[in-house]
This record gives sequence, structure tokens and C-alpha cells, in this order.
Amino acid sequence: MFQNIAHHWRQPLNTIALSSEMILEKLEDINEECAKEVKTELDGIAKHVQFLSKTINIFSRYFNSSETQEVINIQQEIQQILLILKANFENNHINIIQNVEYSTIFGKKSFFANIIFILLNNAIESISKKIEQDSNFKGIIEINSEIKNSSIVKISISDNGIGVDNNIIKNVFEPYITTKFKAQDVGLSLFLAKLNVINDFNGKIYINKEKEDGAEFIIELPLHT
Repeated sequence: MFQNIAHHWRQPLNTIALSSEMILEKLEDINEECAKEVKTELDGIAKHVQFLSKTINIFSRYFNSSETQEVINIQQEIQQILLILKANFENNHINIIQNVEYSTIFGKKSFFANIIFILLNNAIESISKKIEQDSNFKGIIEINSEIKNSSIVKISISDNGIGVDNNIIKNVFEPYITTKFKAQDVGLSLFLAKLNVINDFNGKIYINKEKEDGAEFIIELPLHT
């Protein structure tokens, strides 16, 4: 898994090295046309550096968090996240349907928020891609929760967007898996959501492989007692 990450880090680094060599060669005989080429190369370098910086920041936030654990009100936290994303929903003409019951879990509040943000942002991106295909398309995101066996809260987030390609659905939580609905998060969002769910909440996350229209992600977390 982490070899896959390292592989994708090496690719932009190699590109940076090659681009730098090309710049050095061009500087020996600079002219207007050459200056344009140099600018193009420098722009490419900047993009790759930004890519690496964003990736490092994502892992840094995850592994270096000093936040303390606390009791988390699922219903309240999801409501707050929906308010934050309200403009995104409205801009994409997305209707939100929710049925979230009161329940509590124990853990780091920002990590739980991160999980929900990731799943909602993926749903928004999936629907926006569908709208690109059909400007009259009406997006719907459903958020539901239920208690299982008096010890688990099950949270599902589903959408009617473009869905997940069957070729990668079994690996959708692996880092840098390309999906048609992937947001601009350097391909790590679902991977980090899985880390949060498993490592920080001792829960599980999976995708409903039977859903034909759009995608549905399901989280199961231990209730706080």
C-alpha cells in the first residue's frame, strides 16, 4: 500500500529533475522563444511541487494530530458539516435528504468530520460530473443512520451521480486509485477516510456494490456507552 504511495511520489520528483536539466540547458542560449519554453517548464515544476506539498500536508495532519478524544454527537456534527457545505449543494442544485438519529461515538471530532467531509465531497463531485453530461440533471444526496445490535451506529451516504467504475470498485479505498468522481485531493481522500474509521474509531467503511445508480458508502462505528 505505502509502496504505491512512494511510487507516485517518485514520478513527479523524476519529472522535476528532468525539467530542471532542460532549464539549465536552455539558459545557455536564452532568447524570447526560449524564455517562453523556460516559463512552461517552470510552471510544470511548480505544479509538481504543489502536488508533493499537498500530499505531505495530508499525511502530516493525519499522523501528527494531538487532538484529544471526546464524546461526539453524530447528529449534531453532521448538521454542522451540512451547513458548511450548503453553498456547494446549492451551486450544484443538489437536494439533501437526511434521516440521522441521535447517537454518540468516542474519538477525535476532527477525524469524524474529515470522514463525513470526504464522503460528501465525493458525492458532490460525482453529481457535478453527471450535470456536465446533462445540464437538467437533479442531484440527490441521502444521509441516513441507524443503530445495529445496540452497539453500532451505521451511517450511509449515497448519491445519484456517475458512480464508481466496476473495474476499481474493490480497490476504491487504496491510495491513488483513479475514479471518475474523484475530487481534487491527490487521490488520498478515501484512503485517509478508511484510516480514520479503522485506526481512530475501530470501525469499518465499505461501498455498497449492489447500488446501480450512483454510489453509496457505509460507515459502521462503535457506539459510546
